[in-house]
Amino acid sequence: MSRRILLRLWLAPLLLCAASGVWAQTATRTPCESIPQYKQFDFWVGEWDVTAEGRKVGDSSIQRIVGGCVIYENYEQPDGYLGKSFNFFDAHLGKWRQTWVDAGGNTSEFAGEYKDGAMRYEGETHRQSGAKILRRMIVYNLGPDRVRQYSERSIDGGKTWGVAYDFIYVRKNARAIDSTLQSTADANHLEITYLANEGFLISGAGKKILLDALFREGVKGYAAPSAPVREKLEKAAAPFDSVDLALATHYHADHFDQMTVSRHLSSNPQALFVSTPQVEQPPNSMCNYKVRLSAVAEVDATLIAWIKRAFESAG
Repeated sequence: MSRRILLRLWLAPLLLCAASGVWAQTATRTPCESIPQYKQFDFWVGEWDVTAEGRKVGDSSIQRIVGGCVIYENYEQPDGYLGKSFNFFDAHLGKWRQTWVDAGGNTSEFAGEYKDGAMRYEGETHRQSGAKILRRMIVYNLGPDRVRQYSERSIDGGKTWGVAYDFIYVRKNARAIDSTLQSTADANHLEITYLANEGFLISGAGKKILLDALFREGVKGYAAPSAPVREKLEKAAAPFDSVDLALATHYHADHFDQMTVSRHLSSNPQALFVSTPQVEQPPNSMCNYKVRLSAVAEVDATLIAWIKRAFESAG
């Protein structure tokens, strides 16, 4: 065996060790680029138009900085109001945290977790005046070009809560859509509109379905339909007019409300309501509006096939 071959045999393991050492050092120096928890909020990164009730209210630029360890928010409104936040995963606490400061000297501190497709924060705001306000905030991932930021506040120590704001973020240069009720549509013109919590309007081919959308009160940490949307649902006003099928997957307050269902069906008698037997039992009886899940076979085969395609498209 020649000296050159021996030298190569000696160098090979040394080079492998050196290479693995470099990779390990790189991974250690940039954990936020390689550990999944640090990427949970990446869906918020981008340049956004911020809307509320169908009109633009501000602009937001969200960036990944400090080696991907910080989600940096820059928010600004036409009236001059502006603020910035640092969002980061705290490995010691196992939680996401946010620190917000605005130009008025007000600050907010939040902590929470990414769960069920949304970042869920709880915390408090400290006003420049010295007042303290309890806060809840949820940032929903609605797809590649849509984000919903919903926040509630309490000024009485958590006894009562009110909506602080309900924003829809639309990625700049994305396809224009109705910014009040944000939707996505597939190539077959099937449109899926997110309402609140697990509530959706699915429409296309002349058919409309409401899924877990007829409720009023959200469970803590889960959003309820805004007052304007709820009013449209109960009055069967556009885009909730001529709904063919209303589904409630189970009897929980954030999926089903007897009064809301009754009002919608009174306004839209053509709709077929389908749910579990729970809604038939007193005091939750739907009277003439009840239909057992087994009765879904009464719906024509074309609609059944369309429902199946809608759920497959929604994932």
